[in-house]
Amino acid sequence: MEHGVYRKKDQCDFCMKYKHLDDAHWVSMTDKMEEHQRSKNLPREQKAKLKEQAKADNQMNVACIDLPNCSTEDNDPHTI
Repeated sequence: MEHGVYRKKDQCDFCMKYKHLDDAHWVSMTDKMEEHQRSKNLPREQKAKLKEQAKADNQMNVACIDLPNCSTEDNDPHTI
């Protein structure tokens, strides 16, 4: 059995680093983590709002794509 750091599904690098900081660094990164959490929640809130609108409007379709996890031919994360 390997012992190491295991990542939850879709957990980003920032969250992983924050989770494993020592106490001295953890306190200094709290504000950045709160901002990071807000930036992650905004798309979730927008997605939920659009899903509810699509349920109410039969003329509307909604598709959600996790672009950071889509692969590209040249493996450049900035290319779609």
